[in-house]
Amino acid sequence: MKSNIKTGIAGVVSSLSLLVSPISLAESPSEMYHAELEMMKAMKAGQQPATPQLPDADKQPVATGQATATEQPVAAEQPAATETESKWDSSMFKPLYKWGNMSFNYLDWTSGTTDRSGKEDFIYLELEGGAGWDWGEFYMFVDWENPGESWSEPSPDDVRIVAKPILDIKLGDKGWYFHLQNYYLGSDSFYVNNLVPGIAYKFTTENGFWIRPFIGGHYQNSTFYNGWNGWMAGWVFAYDFAIKEHKFTLSQWHEFEFDRDEEHYLFNGEPTGDGKSSGTNGAIALWWHPHKKFTAGLQWRYANHKLGSISYQTGGIVTLKYNF
Repeated sequence: MKSNIKTGIAGVVSSLSLLVSPISLAESPSEMYHAELEMMKAMKAGQQPATPQLPDADKQPVATGQATATEQPVAAEQPAATETESKWDSSMFKPLYKWGNMSFNYLDWTSGTTDRSGKEDFIYLELEGGAGWDWGEFYMFVDWENPGESWSEPSPDDVRIVAKPILDIKLGDKGWYFHLQNYYLGSDSFYVNNLVPGIAYKFTTENGFWIRPFIGGHYQNSTFYNGWNGWMAGWVFAYDFAIKEHKFTLSQWHEFEFDRDEEHYLFNGEPTGDGKSSGTNGAIALWWHPHKKFTAGLQWRYANHKLGSISYQTGGIVTLKYNF
């Protein structure tokens, strides 16, 4: 099990390093919705991106003194890039934008949720980042749940690592995307990967509102189940507004699983785990942006026949983010 966790962490760190320079439970309470807002804002800025800066490897070295006769300039050793090659490098590999943040989060389950499901409140730390190109977008978050605890603690007091990469590749110029997301959770006693390949559509208005619905097949690989486990559909939306000089965002992410395999939720004919062929999972949030470096948020978390529980679950999340 620990090898699965180490492998997941290594992949996560590798992916984030491409995005941010020097920069849960069965589903993460933070998920992607607040990051989608950041993504779309950056997309708007990226519509007329500044001229890309050459990476360090392409820059001429800064002279520190008189060159000797044996020294050769770097440019002489490398053939000049053609116009086609420069355009290819810029559009395909160099992002039009990239962003990242780190946050402190506290999830407070309602007393009814604790009584019904046995879930307990916890703290989690999060890193997230994203980037966009002409051809699509990439986003990822990593959560460290119950920091300071140990792997060997029994659930729900154990340490858990959560990661969710999301890739959207444009299908033409009409707002359609090939959508690929994977949710990973790993602990000492349990792991799960929820892979969803499908399609998405993004609709943006001029008044600060945007929405991205998606649908796809659901392939699950976990401690207790492996195979295609029905379908997943959902949406993310956000609405930017201001009250006097204060900037706010109202946002929601919502996921709906359906047509699950009976092997996933029944045992000897009795409900187990999520306990039903369908279930919902999501949150709605209000974000305050007092400064470009800081964001504060209040989130209302909800789930039904999800997160390994038959019962309806609700809770609040307080989030403080530092934006890179």
